Amino acid sequence: MVLPATRTVRTRMADWRVGVLRGRASRASRALAACTALTACASRVASRPSPPQPQAPALSGVAARLDSVVQAYAAAGDLSGAVLVADHGQVVYERAVGEANRELHVPNSVATRFRIASTTKQFTAALVLRLVEQGKLRLDGRIVDYLPDYPRPQGERVTLHQLLSHTAGLPDYPRLPRFYDDRATRAHTTAELVALFDSLPLTHEPGARWDYSNSHYVVLGAVIERVTGESYATALRTRLLEPLGLRETAYDDPLPVVEGRAAGYVRTPDGIVNAPYIDPSVVFAAGMLRSTTHDLLRWAGLLREGRVFRDSASAAAMFKAHADTGLPLGGYGYGVFVGTQTLGGRAVRVVQHGGTIHGFAAGFWRMPDEDRVVVVLDNTMNPKVPALTAALAGVLYDPR
Repeated sequence: MVLPATRTVRTRMADWRVGVLRGRASRASRALAACTALTACASRVASRPSPPQPQAPALSGVAARLDSVVQAYAAAGDLSGAVLVADHGQVVYERAVGEANRELHVPNSVATRFRIASTTKQFTAALVLRLVEQGKLRLDGRIVDYLPDYPRPQGERVTLHQLLSHTAGLPDYPRLPRFYDDRATRAHTTAELVALFDSLPLTHEPGARWDYSNSHYVVLGAVIERVTGESYATALRTRLLEPLGLRETAYDDPLPVVEGRAAGYVRTPDGIVNAPYIDPSVVFAAGMLRSTTHDLLRWAGLLREGRVFRDSASAAAMFKAHADTGLPLGGYGYGVFVGTQTLGGRAVRVVQHGGTIHGFAAGFWRMPDEDRVVVVLDNTMNPKVPALTAALAGVLYDPR
């Protein structure tokens, strides 16, 4: 979920794993940090191999080349999850590898539900824009317009546009001292979560620069709750997911029994272990959704077809690069990175936002001009997911 604004992590995926790197005291935090640092993570396969997968039919052409990439990552222990690649709305390749539950030896499948971490942010942003269309919110509205108890002067200086585009300057709460030791496993009300950072000084003048902070999307979640009178999970479900037919995407409350939900693991130098627990309430609107590869493909199609918003201006605002991130991912829109990647020797516009959270990693690329999509969902918090996602996109543009 987190990517604090430090030069060390700006070369890395915007996600929860950076907050994990800052956790220090507890054994769980240290184990998590050890397996999330990109330069130190051990990419080892568990001592017991995964159960054999059903024999797949022979592949040819692009599908065969996509499969060779996936199989190479899986053989190296760098993938346990599900992969989907689509071209013009049609699935050209999909495969699941590894186990959804290693203790019960349940294999992953293309229907397995994974936490998608910061990929959540684009859904939060879309809900905010739908509420703007309904006249309940304004992009130039300030925090105090919707949360009147939010401390001054911070709440008077920050707008919803700045929160959506990560230019508001709210300090990133997972970087607070001992956050993972003292806070991550405890349930928080929305007010308690916001209170962790709302009185802290801003990191910069609002609007002056891009600075990724999960606090921005926590405040947006609080605003959604205030103007709808519903919990974030309920508002998201009833006002966005259900109307759009996204039945496999939901706020990942751990209490209900969910068919096909994957357990989360982390890789350590001694093998794969269960991921440390994190309470959903401390991730909230910044990164706590679960989904499937096929539901994310549906979401991509809804965005392409213009069915998410009533007004085309809403989509234009969401996918406009409002801020220069200084990252290879591109500029930042509302809940997504928007930039140009070199694929197949040419520049291709890519809209993307992956994520990592305790036990899970996600990659989600849309190439809207050619209507192509790549989804990678992993339940071992694998740091190779961004590279795999990019490699699969590259195959689609390989002229061979």
